[in-house]
Amino acid sequence: MKYLVIGDTNIDLIVKSKRIPNPDEEINVEELTIDGGGNGANTAFQIALLGDEVSLISVIGILPLFDIKKRLEEVGVKIIGKVLEDLPGISIAIVDGNGERRLLTFMGVNKLLSADMLDDYKDEILEADWVHLAGVNEEIAHMIASIKENWSWDPGLLSIDQGLNKETLERAKILFFNEIEYAKVPKDIKKELNLVVLKKGKNGAEIRVKDVKVHETKGVVVSSIDSTGAGDIFDAVFLHAYLTRSLSLNTALVFANIAGALSTTKIGAQNGAVDWRTIERKSEVLRYESST
Repeated sequence: MKYLVIGDTNIDLIVKSKRIPNPDEEINVEELTIDGGGNGANTAFQIALLGDEVSLISVIGILPLFDIKKRLEEVGVKIIGKVLEDLPGISIAIVDGNGERRLLTFMGVNKLLSADMLDDYKDEILEADWVHLAGVNEEIAHMIASIKENWSWDPGLLSIDQGLNKETLERAKILFFNEIEYAKVPKDIKKELNLVVLKKGKNGAEIRVKDVKVHETKGVVVSSIDSTGAGDIFDAVFLHAYLTRSLSLNTALVFANIAGALSTTKIGAQNGAVDWRTIERKSEVLRYESST
């Protein structure tokens, strides 16, 4: 399976603190981690780690602090977007003692990723077996829908708040939402969506067709320390399980849910990416525990 991911690329600064400071208060942080990030980069990174051929269309800025391009290429991601001598996207994640995060993001050169830019990459888009859109806006999704049949979209909260088009959503083969995002989709549109994968964090995940729940898996109990990028890891593993390995929707959901949970046991999105054997071992443990 040849994947093409379209989305942002960031450098993530992850600050771990027992609590969030009050206004005008200064506290020392327990840990600072620098990692690759961005919805597009995280998804492509995880897909590559699973052994699939994957390319990434993104706009990558250069910052000596961290070589995100090298990080992606080392795992096997082919960069076919733009690399510019300018500030990259930077996300500052503040992770509290419960593993929950608050996120501040500077778009940097990510703001240059547009439907017009994608005109230069139509051949690559058409040649891919599957295109996944990670956190991109309606304009880009509409462009992909006009030329591609096999594609998925995780719009993210910012894109949803900017507005979604009913026709574009209906043409996506797979849509990924978390609970907050899905709650913002109008009910009349939900009833027309072909396949929605709903990520519920600690409460598991479910698959909905025309807004009717058809599959569900429970949450996986882990020692979570950072949820940064867990949704991207989930998406990548679901696509790999369902499309590359031809597993059932329910099994793909279970494996993606496990991977998303396991990714939260490490600091950083790409640091938390999971190999297939680790996912399988965890699923075997869960099956054993449920049978005893």
